[in-house]
Amino acid sequence: MKTTQIKINDKHILLEKTKIGRRIAIGDVHGCCKTLKKLMLEQIKPTLDDQIIFLGDYLHRGDDSAGVMDFIIDLRAKGYEIFTLSGNHEQMALEKDAMARRKYGNMTEEEKENKAENDEHLPRLIKNNNFSDKFRIIYPKYRAFLDTLVYCYQMEDFVFVHAGINFEAEKPFEDFESMIWERDLDFIPTSANFRIIHGHTPIFLSEIETQIKNKAKVINLDNGCYYGINPNNLRVTTGYYGNLCALDLDNWILYTEKCLDLGSYDF
Repeated sequence: MKTTQIKINDKHILLEKTKIGRRIAIGDVHGCCKTLKKLMLEQIKPTLDDQIIFLGDYLHRGDDSAGVMDFIIDLRAKGYEIFTLSGNHEQMALEKDAMARRKYGNMTEEEKENKAENDEHLPRLIKNNNFSDKFRIIYPKYRAFLDTLVYCYQMEDFVFVHAGINFEAEKPFEDFESMIWERDLDFIPTSANFRIIHGHTPIFLSEIETQIKNKAKVINLDNGCYYGINPNNLRVTTGYYGNLCALDLDNWILYTEKCLDLGSYDF
């Protein structure tokens, strides 16, 4: 089934609910490609009838941001229904890419080499060499991926965003800055006939489980997977953080996978 999409604008898309598959939302991956693959291939085991919604933040922290995007791009190429939201880290990546292009875009290779050698302010985009060149300009394949991301997917019973919806704004569904940046946006009007699924702010695994058990109006699927990059981190050893989470929205099944990747917290 090919999902019907109705564009409200370039950042807000209405999606038709699948009639025979599952709807599965996946939290912040942050470069943890090995973890994502294990979660998808060994636990979720998606079919071509499923709708998979990624909540943003594919980049940074883990050591294979390019691999995360390659995996998603490959799933799409195989016919899987994949919907990708932008997170704040994608926004930062595009901003730093723009900085690098302003610095080096019109230079010859020799000029770029000379400037980079002496430029202490070369913008740091990401440490994965397979994501951008040595001048921190994103390779076209990944730039194209980032350029297609939206800020909000909406179905009849769920709204998907990276950070949340600011219902105190005059036009909440046009406040795109809040959708990728703001925290503590857990308020939702009682009249709303939908639930909000988001990530962005790591919370305890037990909190995620409670929200799902109660079928809360706002559900956060970010358990800080990237904390597991350091397995000795207190957040991980206590069992509070360090998992990549996904939720089957039709059967209310939570999937979790402990972080299997390496990396750093730098961005």
